[in-house]
Amino acid sequence: MQIMTMHLAQFNSLNKKKPSIRKTKSNLARWAKGMVSFNKDRKSKGERAYTLDEYIDHIHGKIVKDPRPFEKMEVKKSLADERMEANKKLKSVTEFKGSCSLPDDSYKDSIKGKYTVAIAYNKGGYTVIPADEVKHIGK
Repeated sequence: MQIMTMHLAQFNSLNKKKPSIRKTKSNLARWAKGMVSFNKDRKSKGERAYTLDEYIDHIHGKIVKDPRPFEKMEVKKSLADERMEANKKLKSVTEFKGSCSLPDDSYKDSIKGKYTVAIAYNKGGYTVIPADEVKHIGK
């Protein structure tokens, strides 16, 4: 039977000092390239760009919140938006009484049975023919 032991030397918590940030020329050049793409991404989200020092702190976990909030610019309304707002203030045509009533078409029903549309002669166009002459179409 084997006994498992835990070596406490591996989990020593005495060294709590975080490594310092080394700002060498090669690191600064690498961070500058990374900052460009990082700021492009922030700009597409509508956030402000970081300076190099802020970006370095962000990479190393020192910035939790944005140090300076983004200042939003006032956006001017377009001419189309202004016109839409002006049109909303106008009264609609449907608000006036009687303006959208349909004309009376009841007389058409009484006339429909009296006439038909057909070709009057073999090579002629369509014509309106009275119902009592339908038997003579094409003769």
